[in-house]
Amino acid sequence: MKTSAYRKYFCAALALLLLAALWPLGASAASSIFVNSSSDTLSGDLNSAYAIGADGTVSRLGNTYAYVMSSRGLEMIGYTDTVIPPKLTVSGTVSIRYDKVRVGLYYYDGESSIRNPTLDSANLENSVGSGYLFGYYDSERNFHELGSTDVRSLTMAIDKNIDLSGGHIGCYHILLPDSFGDFASASAAAAQYPDGFPAWYEGTYRALVGNYDSAADAAADAAARGINGAAYSASSRCVVVTRTSDAKILFEFDGGSARSLALSPRGNGSKTITWFKGYKYYGDFEYSRRTGDKLTVTNIVDIEDYVKGILPYEMNASWPLEALKAQAVCARSFAVNNFNGQSAYGFDVTNDTYSQAY
Repeated sequence: MKTSAYRKYFCAALALLLLAALWPLGASAASSIFVNSSSDTLSGDLNSAYAIGADGTVSRLGNTYAYVMSSRGLEMIGYTDTVIPPKLTVSGTVSIRYDKVRVGLYYYDGESSIRNPTLDSANLENSVGSGYLFGYYDSERNFHELGSTDVRSLTMAIDKNIDLSGGHIGCYHILLPDSFGDFASASAAAAQYPDGFPAWYEGTYRALVGNYDSAADAAADAAARGINGAAYSASSRCVVVTRTSDAKILFEFDGGSARSLALSPRGNGSKTITWFKGYKYYGDFEYSRRTGDKLTVTNIVDIEDYVKGILPYEMNASWPLEALKAQAVCARSFAVNNFNGQSAYGFDVTNDTYSQAY
């Protein structure tokens, strides 16, 4: 090829390459292509033009990508074989059976390096408000109030002769003869004695006095004090509520095998936060002696607060936001799928790796 012809050929190829980099994609189609015209420009659609590689190969440009000349020869740019799907849009609502999750905190009767054991007693401290409501939850997870206290720090214990941090309590009491229709009436009757307290035994309010290690001790003290009452000890399902500071009995609850004592902290207008075993929790607490022995402790919490309690223990809080969002979806879905999943224990999920760390 003559030098002048080669130079003209090279200039045409160069013009095509410059056009590939600068020409707007999707330009309108043209009926003709001019290279090195009087104005030395290329007009028309890219898919009507060709480029020449360093090895002499000729390729059509195409209308969705272009070619450039590099030290490696003719290369394609602006092209991907990956199809990006459209953004997923989700709308609507999903209904779930309950808005509260029952989380087993201390529940295991055997030895385990993972599961927390059942307890003889359990302390609770209201972190933001004052006092608690006493009651129980029904099968639809509705709370039924039975009474209340303004005391912030409580200790729940099995109704046995037991030593607590605030002192010793015995499981025998002096049962006053009358029954009552409400908590206030039972409390008023018990308040006639410095060591009196109200109780709720399977649907009936009662008033009791004192605590003793034996029925004989209770009867003897009743006679000595001139109290018209009988020595009494509730069933193996009974749970005692005491003031942590001095072990004074504030309330007794015996719901048999059908109901368990629940405590709902009062927030005084703020979201309730409660200390238990070195951790802060949202929601309410339930105490049951499901085997007639030690306490099983359950946290009954709004499902969204439960999810908040999952994320920092299942993932690192510094991980990407989208990963945390995905974990939140998984945590919520797991809880919903496991409603009543641990019915033998009386809750849905555990707070350990047998379910989700919480």
